[in-house]
Amino acid sequence: MRYTVLASIAMVALIAGCSDETTKEMKPCPPKGIGVEAADGTACTTATINQTDPKYKAAYDDCVNQVTKYEEYSCIDPEICVDMGVYIAQGVEVGPMTAPFPVNFVLTNCTTSNKKLNITKVVVMGDKRCSFSEPNLETKEIAPGKSVLLQATYKPVAPGVDYATIQVTSDAQNFKPLKLASCGRAMARFKPGLDSGPTGAGADAATNKPLRCDDVSSQGVTATCHKE
Repeated sequence: MRYTVLASIAMVALIAGCSDETTKEMKPCPPKGIGVEAADGTACTTATINQTDPKYKAAYDDCVNQVTKYEEYSCIDPEICVDMGVYIAQGVEVGPMTAPFPVNFVLTNCTTSNKKLNITKVVVMGDKRCSFSEPNLETKEIAPGKSVLLQATYKPVAPGVDYATIQVTSDAQNFKPLKLASCGRAMARFKPGLDSGPTGAGADAATNKPLRCDDVSSQGVTATCHKE
């Protein structure tokens, strides 16, 4: 019994010592929260999409460093960090036999405090052709350090290019709200024997160009496609 008590005391002392040392080494929380570049508020998602653009390089490096090392920052409020997951649907065939293309984002409460992150609203904006489904969220309450999957699908009804922004409103300090840009290119179903390739809008050489998913939240919610 004596050895058990001594071992317990030693373990408590060791944990306390490590905790104090960690606290001393922790960096102050970024002024606008994790993943937001302090100078102009550029979001990690925007910087990630445009990471090859020299204009966004500093913001990209900064926000990625913060998100991947969020445990080094002392933040007392809930923070929302994003793993971009799958947000570009390139070359999806249009047709009843084509399965919906998954669009996924992983949301993490990347705070170092004990505060839960509460998501109050998730809406799809700028989806003019009703090609994206309503997002599904595993839970709207995220414990510190925990993650949830935000899932939607891309199912176009006609060839062309589609853009949408999934807007997530929460009590996080950093993104008010969080805007997740997504996009997809739909192609006509391949018809063998008619020509050398697919036909219809979006089926020319331009379909080989990479898509860039721009934020289209300013277009609002298309009432015929999605709910506010």
